[in-house]
Amino acid sequence: MKISRREFVEAALAAAGCLGTATSSRLSAARRRPLRREISAARPLIVLEGGVPAWELLPEEFRPYCALQYAGGTGLGSPPSLFAVLEETRAKGIPVILSVQGDEADAPPTRLGAVEKAFEEFSNLIGCRCCELSCGPGFTPSERSHLIDFIQLCGHYRALINWQDMGYPYQREHIFMQAGRDRELFNTLRKNGDSVILTDKMNGWGKYFETMSLVLGMWTSGIVAHWGFNAEDWWWFEQGYGKRFLPSKGRRGYARLHGHGFAATKGWDFASAVSCPDIFYAQNVLYAIAGGATVYSFEMPSHAFACPDRAGVFRLTPAWKNAIYPLLKAAVDAHLIPTRRQVVAKMKVAYQDSGAQGTELDSPGEQLYRPLYGTREPDAEILARDLSSAIIPRSGRYYFLPVIPKLATARARAQFPHIIRPHQFADGQKERAYFDKIYPAESSGEALALHLNRTWFVTNWHENQDIAQDFRFRLALAGGSVELSGRLRPHSLLLAMERPRQLFLQVNNYLVKTHIWDKPLPETFDAQRYLQRYVTNPDDKGRRITMLQLAVLGEGTPALTHKTRHGTVRAKWDAASKTMQVVLKHNGPVDLTFTL
Repeated sequence: MKISRREFVEAALAAAGCLGTATSSRLSAARRRPLRREISAARPLIVLEGGVPAWELLPEEFRPYCALQYAGGTGLGSPPSLFAVLEETRAKGIPVILSVQGDEADAPPTRLGAVEKAFEEFSNLIGCRCCELSCGPGFTPSERSHLIDFIQLCGHYRALINWQDMGYPYQREHIFMQAGRDRELFNTLRKNGDSVILTDKMNGWGKYFETMSLVLGMWTSGIVAHWGFNAEDWWWFEQGYGKRFLPSKGRRGYARLHGHGFAATKGWDFASAVSCPDIFYAQNVLYAIAGGATVYSFEMPSHAFACPDRAGVFRLTPAWKNAIYPLLKAAVDAHLIPTRRQVVAKMKVAYQDSGAQGTELDSPGEQLYRPLYGTREPDAEILARDLSSAIIPRSGRYYFLPVIPKLATARARAQFPHIIRPHQFADGQKERAYFDKIYPAESSGEALALHLNRTWFVTNWHENQDIAQDFRFRLALAGGSVELSGRLRPHSLLLAMERPRQLFLQVNNYLVKTHIWDKPLPETFDAQRYLQRYVTNPDDKGRRITMLQLAVLGEGTPALTHKTRHGTVRAKWDAASKTMQVVLKHNGPVDLTFTL
């Protein structure tokens, strides 16, 4: 089963259409072998870190959706360390993804031969991760070469290859845009596309909406089979945020010398990161679910998944138990993730990358999205700060705007009723007027509200401002039409699932008081000690109010049932106005069921 350099060359030539029929057929037959881990909207993949102790904290019924990620290192010391890990996880039936490539300014990639040997010996090794190749000096020739090799290797072994990346305002070409213009890399992605996961890494200093657009463009064009979302708290630090609702101190404002070690940062880079609101992970995962992402990953160190307590025993974090897991479990159980076909049907417009300089996609990359759902900050401000502060879409009316790669075929463009091209609109007002005609309003209010497959995904989009937002939309139930409205405080979300005669809601606003910024501040911040307290005894007794109203527009009186662990639910029915007022005083998930 070992793959030779000749086979690598054959694969590249086949992608370019330069091989004879017999050779191409042999390679195509190899591609038809099942993947080591099949992924679909019904069976997504959740990638976690923390090793076997963290894995064993997962509920048995949820483990089939999960895999553990380990660092591959250089591969030079693979026997026994790397192979011992694979041996242990294989014995326990745990699927593994190896992180094999990152910014080469930080560390060299794992040796290709070591990864190949691991694929040969361990069937539980389901794939590899390449990550943050946009960092440092940007996408270097050696990083590009190694990436192509890893994609081909994983393609040969029918393994997954998860390429996670992000964007920077000062880079003219986003790294994923380069992938759509580089013929060798593009053909490598296309040829091995059923193995490739292109992941929007929730980090960097800007181009957040462009990152998702480029990922969605590759996916909807059929170049890659899956797209993923990496949710992390490090974005909070990159933004220069500390205590919630305080203004940014500028890029990396709490530890500008990050990378110079603890003596320089005094731990305040990690203090900033773990100050990220617990529910913020889930808020970002929410709109990724609505966009059809089938891979979700959470890194360490962070407060997303699991951490050791003072005794060294791993515990699930409060953020995982009360924010992330309830949302992912609902997505799996209720089949909330749309398929690619369903996502494309929702998308009415796509943007065609021309490959030319000076388009809406160039630095700082907000021009295309600002009139629709992007940041309101002007280009000059973003470039002056090397930072764009908006990551959650400001509106769901226009769904998502995919960017079709330059090298994609006409078949990719044919899926969309409308294709826009560079400089098509004289200004933002004309662009928005164009989209308004194509996308009728389905909801009202300031909150982000995405609607797909009889499910509403709603969240307050203020990342770090204490401003409440309203929402209102109609739903069609078998017993009649109803209207749901409400007010969400910042760091809150709502799922609304329409079913015959019933409306299911999950409302969540989970936050832990960090006390990190209580005065007087210590000279240094001990992140490990903080996380030990966090997983053992979080300060989450506080409650916030979420207001909801259900108006029955036809016949019937709604009955309400609910479930919550951290709060109270009060409901009052007014027969004259045919409305039910619901007041949630809670901290964490509340499940509500309205039956007509």
